[in-house]
Amino acid sequence: MGDVDMSSSLMDNVKSLVEFLRERGFKVTKPSSLGECVEISVDAKGFVFFLYIFSGSNDNLIIKITTSPRTCHESLLDPKGLFIISNNIETIKEKILDKVERLKKISRIIKV
Repeated sequence: MGDVDMSSSLMDNVKSLVEFLRERGFKVTKPSSLGECVEISVDAKGFVFFLYIFSGSNDNLIIKITTSPRTCHESLLDPKGLFIISNNIETIKEKILDKVERLKKISRIIKV
């Protein structure tokens, strides 16, 4: 994988995700280009997670959600994270909320 394609379409989707998460009361960092992907750190009312956003084929976004900071490549290999692959930003928004809830549950189970 080379540097992330910082196309206006990708950045528009990233901005839309940031706005969506902030509207839900989450604290969201400014998106950072890590070369192969864009990283967003999110504090969801005490539960911190990271979104790694990649450009895929057919206008798909590939998003890996993890609970610890990684490089782009490491995020893809992290067994404790969850993937979202879609070309529909509204679907992605819904799935982020669903998968964050799953990660919260998994994190509580692992800590016990």
